[in-house]
Amino acid sequence: MLSRSLTPRRQLAATAVALAAMFSANSAYACKWYDVPCKTRKAAEAAAAAAKRAAEAAAAAAAEAARRAEEEAKRAAAAARAAATAALSDSDYKVLVNQARSTYSSSAGAVLKTYQQSVDALAKLAQELLEQLLRAAGKAAVAGNQPALRNLVSNIRGLDADGQGRLNAVTRAIASGKITAQVRDDMIALAVKLGFLRNNNGRLEPGASIPGSLVRSNFGVCVGANGGYIAAGVEETWCLAMNLYQENGQFTLGLVEQLGGSIGPQAGASATVGISWSPGAVQESDGGSIGFGLEADGGVGAAMGMSWNPDPSQWNSIPSFNVAVATGASASAAITGGGTILISTFRF
Repeated sequence: MLSRSLTPRRQLAATAVALAAMFSANSAYACKWYDVPCKTRKAAEAAAAAAKRAAEAAAAAAAEAARRAEEEAKRAAAAARAAATAALSDSDYKVLVNQARSTYSSSAGAVLKTYQQSVDALAKLAQELLEQLLRAAGKAAVAGNQPALRNLVSNIRGLDADGQGRLNAVTRAIASGKITAQVRDDMIALAVKLGFLRNNNGRLEPGASIPGSLVRSNFGVCVGANGGYIAAGVEETWCLAMNLYQENGQFTLGLVEQLGGSIGPQAGASATVGISWSPGAVQESDGGSIGFGLEADGGVGAAMGMSWNPDPSQWNSIPSFNVAVATGASASAAITGGGTILISTFRF
């Protein structure tokens, strides 16, 4: 059926309906010109909408600023971590050594006395026989503990960024003499990374780097400096040692100062950091020592120092070992005496 054209009246009505619909969709035309309450309400609604848009824009700007600040904080933290985990330079060691000398200045006389007693005892022994006996003891000690020493050297060389950062933190703590629970935690983490301890489902057990599987022993982080401060030509070393076993659920740590002896190889620097291991408890560190060094071709892949009690009857026992952290280190083969004093102990 053909549609009919709208009459003028119907066309006018349709146009009015369309205009009414358009005007009702737009708040600007929703109110009649004389409807003041409606206009007031619509103005308030428009103001609220504008305020909402402004608040949303401000929130978005604040969120963006917070995001940028978080990114900058992450970049700064990453830079700080990189600096903290970087190996310390020779100039860093010099600063730490000077700080350590100041920290432990009051103990210099005591360690010098112990050192001199060891040197005097060494002078009374028949040098040729002494050297033969001591070098035979050193050769037997390395051969008998080669797997543990190789494991230790490998772990030192493979220390990750977290381990290097903890090593740096302990080194700085040694120089300052400030030993805290956090330093204890760093030492435990290092003991695990170096293989002195093993984490067995949260339980700390003896690890594969302990010579002779001697549980009653201790390991240490040592800062060594070329001699001349306390005694001419005699090396100084400060160590933080920790027992590798717990007493009443706690580890015992001790600050130890050494003068002379075979206390670790140097890497051609004024100061170096070494990792030490000794039989017995750290509380028993006081006393004299005698020892010598082995070069990297000694069978374990790194130069190291070894030291024993000055009493020849003790030379068949497992000696203390000290391995430099830096690669390319060398060790003196000369037999020397040394003295050690325990400055203080801590238990956490």
